[in-house]
Amino acid sequence: MYDVVMRHPIAPLVPIMQTKHFYFRIPSRSIRDYVEAFSFNDAKARVWRTYSEYMDEIVWEDTTNPPPVEEKCARLFF
Repeated sequence: MYDVVMRHPIAPLVPIMQTKHFYFRIPSRSIRDYVEAFSFNDAKARVWRTYSEYMDEIVWEDTTNPPPVEEKCARLFF
């Protein structure tokens, strides 16, 4: 009958967990992929479900400090 939505009083104080992309590769199988997870341990658990037989071959990419991107401007009509 009522169109009132009740919110929990603590709901705005709870931080929202953000997922990150964790990139990995399996050189022997020519696989380069990523998994979306909350932490590195979570990423390893998610990758285990699909690539468990290749876990000892997985190389994790370090994306914490990516190399700077060179910005090049295109000069049109000059």
